Amino acid sequence: MAENLEAKQAEWGKRMIEIRVRLWTDKIAEGKGQIVPKHAWDAGVVLMGGNSTHGIAAGNPIPFTLRPSSSLTSRQAWMR
Repeated sequence: MAENLEAKQAEWGKRMIEIRVRLWTDKIAEGKGQIVPKHAWDAGVVLMGGNSTHGIAAGNPIPFTLRPSSSLTSRQAWMR
């Protein structure tokens, strides 16, 4: 590990940093309200839960598109 990092005590359940990814699944199946199992668009939102132990505040979902020209959404989430 890096030498200049300060360790601190963290209770169970607050040691991890949680990031959730939601992928859009609409308009893939032909019928309204239907889905095609295991299929999703290459776009959605990234959500980062708050964690006071790490000094992370929960924020609004960040939309993303997985295309070569898209920005690095995960980096945007970390920079909050």
